[in-house]
Amino acid sequence: MTKTNIHKWVAILVSFLMIGTLFSMLPITNLTASAISCQKDGFDKSRYTLSGNMAEDVATIAKSQKGRTGAQFGYTEAWCDEFVADCIENAGADSSIVGHGGTVADFESIMRQKKGAVEVSSPQVGDLVFFTYSHVEIVTKVENGTVYCAGGNNGGTGNYKTNYCAGERKLYATARLYLRPNYKNINPKKWYENYECPDLGTDFYAYIINTQAWKMLTNESDNNIDIQSEIAQANQVWKFTRKDDGSYKIINCATSRALDSQGTSESGANVYTYEDSNNDPQSWYIYGESGAYYLRSKCTDCTMDVSGGSTEDGANVQMYTYNGSSAQKFQIWKLNSPSSVHVHGAAGSSYIPTTIWWTESANCTAYNIRIWNGKIWEGEPYKTIWNITDTSYEIFLPAGYYEIYIDAINYFTYTMSENVLSLTVSDGEPVDIGTNIYAYIINYKPWLSLVDQQGNVTVQKQSAKNALWCFERQNDGSYLIQNIATKKYLDYDDKNIITSDNNGNESQKWYIYGRWSGEYFIKPKNADTILTVAGDTCTYENPTILSDLTWSENQKFSIYSFEGEELQRLLDTLYAPGDLNQDGTLSLTDLIPLQQSLLRQTTLTADQAQLADYNGDGSINVLDLMLLKRALLAL
Repeated sequence: MTKTNIHKWVAILVSFLMIGTLFSMLPITNLTASAISCQKDGFDKSRYTLSGNMAEDVATIAKSQKGRTGAQFGYTEAWCDEFVADCIENAGADSSIVGHGGTVADFESIMRQKKGAVEVSSPQVGDLVFFTYSHVEIVTKVENGTVYCAGGNNGGTGNYKTNYCAGERKLYATARLYLRPNYKNINPKKWYENYECPDLGTDFYAYIINTQAWKMLTNESDNNIDIQSEIAQANQVWKFTRKDDGSYKIINCATSRALDSQGTSESGANVYTYEDSNNDPQSWYIYGESGAYYLRSKCTDCTMDVSGGSTEDGANVQMYTYNGSSAQKFQIWKLNSPSSVHVHGAAGSSYIPTTIWWTESANCTAYNIRIWNGKIWEGEPYKTIWNITDTSYEIFLPAGYYEIYIDAINYFTYTMSENVLSLTVSDGEPVDIGTNIYAYIINYKPWLSLVDQQGNVTVQKQSAKNALWCFERQNDGSYLIQNIATKKYLDYDDKNIITSDNNGNESQKWYIYGRWSGEYFIKPKNADTILTVAGDTCTYENPTILSDLTWSENQKFSIYSFEGEELQRLLDTLYAPGDLNQDGTLSLTDLIPLQQSLLRQTTLTADQAQLADYNGDGSINVLDLMLLKRALLAL
């Protein structure tokens, strides 16, 4: 080999070694990044709470998104650098300091040259780690010299929508360099700049209710502010007056003193009431939306807060650094007197709900229905239904005379209805569903059917062969209810629902009450109890029993009937050819009626004749008998 050839082979070998080294440095779980668009609003912000330390917050946000995919964020192309940029923005940085767009190299250049990031040799939380391949993540922890990081666009599938955020893990590849963003010189947006400052009105009265404790700002006798349960007194009512700058003066109606933040910007400042001075500590901006308002006085960046997140009566109210917790969220519940309503109703029966409806009330947030079994105000109400937001209501009531009125309420103020509704609920009459009806009996909530399991009645799926019943109407309006598969009749023994042969007993006669909507109640003729699926909830294979009428879901049934061709197809699937006794299985007892028929000792019923034609050739002969015997031998 010549010297020149030797040099050529050495060069080729070195090239292969360099390529192999390069590939060994590339983890198979990451893709080259070239992000193109900001998707900071695609982050799940319920997973983290900001501390105010931007470097730590950036790391916290990166860790919190573990397992979420590019599609969930909204990324459509390589996105590791964009994920880092969006973490920084979600930590509070203005978008002007974040390098969006281009490749990882472009991102590095922008962060260095235009955003003031500097290269460091000893990484710390919040630094950016750039790898020897085109990928960047955020340092989340440094422990005993080990660097941990979190970043996006992991997975290596080539599908950026399915690649994911890995969450915190040990540094898994060679770091090319660490960059430290200039967090200290970043002027982040104020927390309240992310919220609207709505106009709630010029002058109004309201309760201020902490949404976590659902307790009210209360002006105590020493003029301190805490939260208390509702006492419906003036020290819990506040008058709001809007100022020209969009802030509100908030005056307590008991003391005529103004809500005040103590005139300091420090976190932990106490909230109290003071003489109306019309100054900045008494000027309150309201941010957010109904049910989740934040209140900030003009002299501070802190927000009103229940100390320690307490839900106890007497918990102190203070100004505190914004953290988005429920301790800082308040409902402002306006107190306009609701207008009166007019009540109407349609009496039902013991088995059909009574319907109550009423005219809508202005300034009303909800309605309370008060029902007396007799005259109103005589004893305690039979039932009170609280906080209804609709203008109608259905309720099952036992037979009897009732008087009803409705309160239109606005939290603690209420107005009685203009009239008292009087109605009488009857016992109800059994319904006529037809003479001979084939049907499933379905407990409509879980949609499971009554089935006959060797004499015990349970609930199962409708596919069960023993789920079809025939309702045979009797002269007294009751029904014999026969299972088509077992030929047994619905019956009861003590409180247990069973099936048995037709015995003429009253226990096999059943009345059906209710209305066509999946709300039938099935009652034995000689008992005052109701067919019920046992257990707190209706689940697969629950037994059935008799129990007192409670109108529970366990007692409501749909009678799903079949007729015509649909019924015939269902009947055809119930039994296999040769099952002449129609017990759902082939056995030696099926041979007897077939043999007797061939010997002209008996006549088959229409159903038996159809099943006896084992080969389906339209005639019944010895061949059918032989085929049935062969099938039994095989079993």
